[in-house]
Amino acid sequence: MRSTPEPTERPYEPTPTEELLARAKRRSMTSHRHRLVGARGSLTLVLALVVGGVLILAGSAGSQPSSHPPGKIFVADRIGSAYELTANEAPPSPATPKVAKAVEDAEVGFSLDLLNNLAMSSDSNGSTNELISPSSLATALAMLELGAAGSTEQGIAAALRTAGLSAGEQAAGWYSLAALLAAETSTSAANLKRVPELDVANSLWVQQDFAVLPSFVRALSSEFRTGVWQVNFQTDLTGATDAINQWTSEHTKGLIKQLFSPGALTPTTVLVLADAVFFHADWVYPFENATPDRPFYLATGGSESVPFMRSEPVDSAKAQRARVSTTDKYVAVELPYAGKKLSALVVMPSGSSLPQFVSSLTPALLDQIVSGTSSEPVDFSMPTFTLRSDNQLNQTLSSMGMSQAFETGADFSKINATVPLQVGTVEQHAYLQVTPKGTTAAAATGIGVIATATPVSTEPIVIDHPFLFLLRDNVTGAILFESMVENPAS
Repeated sequence: MRSTPEPTERPYEPTPTEELLARAKRRSMTSHRHRLVGARGSLTLVLALVVGGVLILAGSAGSQPSSHPPGKIFVADRIGSAYELTANEAPPSPATPKVAKAVEDAEVGFSLDLLNNLAMSSDSNGSTNELISPSSLATALAMLELGAAGSTEQGIAAALRTAGLSAGEQAAGWYSLAALLAAETSTSAANLKRVPELDVANSLWVQQDFAVLPSFVRALSSEFRTGVWQVNFQTDLTGATDAINQWTSEHTKGLIKQLFSPGALTPTTVLVLADAVFFHADWVYPFENATPDRPFYLATGGSESVPFMRSEPVDSAKAQRARVSTTDKYVAVELPYAGKKLSALVVMPSGSSLPQFVSSLTPALLDQIVSGTSSEPVDFSMPTFTLRSDNQLNQTLSSMGMSQAFETGADFSKINATVPLQVGTVEQHAYLQVTPKGTTAAAATGIGVIATATPVSTEPIVIDHPFLFLLRDNVTGAILFESMVENPAS
């Protein structure tokens, strides 16, 4: 009895642009942008900065409802020649408490691994600042992992510290983490006295006519609330890049205007995954205005004169309270933001250099630092500062276990089962400003996926049938001898 072959999934083939736009016009649909759905929450690291060991905590954003029926593909937005297709997909089932906790722990572990790798690769004399958004990077990598299989998927999971979870558990866990954080923030600045502002957005940019498996599109729509932007990297690379940059600028309030460095995207790019985040929060206890410049002592032995901000005097009505811990190894101060759900943790090592301290920092030690603090009135001062960073992360992520994703032979068959793909570039651009009033931060992460040449066959070649033999001149093409060999033994 002949068995029935299992059906293969047909690649996603979008409806022609003109038809979709015509449908959209008939429905008088207004453009909208997706946001991550919110629920009630916990804390996680979002921005890690190696300047006095600052760790900024942030959250996620809420969603916009849509009147379109589930599963129906429609045009949601347009930027220049790029247009976004999307469908209303139901979110994944809620993660179990065990899975949710596993993903929360994985995100913290990933954050510290990333911080340590950046510290090790930075300037050895300790004079280089590092700024990164591990949450933005982890989100982009989690989206990429949905399209990976085999050892490529395992490598991404290892880097994210989620190797012990199934694909479905990871999806539910990352979604639940974003939803939990969303409850502690707002997508607008209208309530800054009560709650921080946070806007998180995800996007997928695909080369027109490049076939993407529907399961990958559905998973991104369900778990990361993103549609599919159609662009043309092959013949309009400038237009595609401009559209991605405009999207990035819109979702970071103009703080990140360029997602990829020049030359990072090429006509071989077929897919880009992007994550953008904007955060602003006021302190619960605002500081005095910045004081006159004071010396900040460098690891090199010198010093720089920089502006500081100082808490109100402890005997004043506006005296600041904070959670503080002082040991022989560090001084830690936890500064709450409005709403007291999110905080900045400032850690200054005293017995080692900052890179040495970071190299020893584990999730358990971080938990010990936080749990060891206690609330008390403080006379506290620290520098005000503004930082920008531009990180090319291929080598860093390779050293964290996902090198195969960047190599020929990478397995992204859950995106497209027939075209060989590999990651061409992973970049992140970030901004952080700390003032007496509060903190503003933004980051954008981009992953560029390229199509690679079909691997050369390694099957042996055996000339075991009649053949033609030509002896010819390579320069002129002149044939000096020629033979049809029907039987080499005759």
